[in-house]
Amino acid sequence: MGPHGAPDFFTEADMDRLFNAAWDVHHNSSRTGVRLIGPRPDWAREDGGEAGLHPSNIHDNAYAFGAIDFTGDMPVVLGPDGPSLGGFVCPAVVITADRWKLGQLCPGESVALVPVDLEEALAASAQQEQWLQTLGRQVLSMPPTKRIDALATPILWQSDDQPQVLIRRAGQEWILVEIGALVLDLRSRVIVHHLVQAIRQSDLPGLVEMTPGIRSLQIRYAPKQWQVQALIRALQPMFQEALQSPASKLPTRIVRMPLAWNDPACLLAGYGARRCLSGCAGCNAAGPKASPCNHQIQSGTHMDC
Repeated sequence: MGPHGAPDFFTEADMDRLFNAAWDVHHNSSRTGVRLIGPRPDWAREDGGEAGLHPSNIHDNAYAFGAIDFTGDMPVVLGPDGPSLGGFVCPAVVITADRWKLGQLCPGESVALVPVDLEEALAASAQQEQWLQTLGRQVLSMPPTKRIDALATPILWQSDDQPQVLIRRAGQEWILVEIGALVLDLRSRVIVHHLVQAIRQSDLPGLVEMTPGIRSLQIRYAPKQWQVQALIRALQPMFQEALQSPASKLPTRIVRMPLAWNDPACLLAGYGARRCLSGCAGCNAAGPKASPCNHQIQSGTHMDC
């Protein structure tokens, strides 16, 4: 489960549908991600606030392997060639022992998502590793899945400090550390920078990688070396160190690039977008249209909008 769930991003009904609906595999699926067709969420928010107009939008944070990423109203299970960072909510992550199944899915097939707890996910991984060590000489028999409450909170810990530090579970091998409120604040990004430095200087064992976002830090850890609550306790002094860091001078640079605002391709794209939003001349309907139109525009080419 996690990092984003109910009630802050999804409604309780959304989470119930996520784990009880039959999802069909979309034809536009690949190693980048497996798109799923099914019920649309109602969402707990009207929009994404500063992060965007859609309630699935958040300030960019790192993605775990196998994260179920809601890009708008459609969930996409991120594959090995998927993005490592982005600005969409992820209510769940495929457990490590089941990630191989993503490569077996074909368009039109049906998929069921089942919520399990961390203990069951770790047990499945251990059993799978033991089976692999025998080179498959025995039949891999997985125990029956024990469903957990789909409304279980992904929040593992939160501080009383300001700005607040909040830790979310992000699947089996990751935690997502968030700093401050859901707003774009440069101070939060500076705190994340200090936190990364403090963790690196600590030489904590069993940390695989760290990926900073705009106001967050995703930490991948080795479950064989850390229980998640023990890891959080070990990190707490570093949270305090990062929060109490004095004003800093950060290295900066100026990058100058050629800008071509009057490029014909840019003008063409903007023209088509404006017509989509306001209604194309000659169309009966105004506003965004559900079906594309191909009216000839000034450049002599055609724009699908």
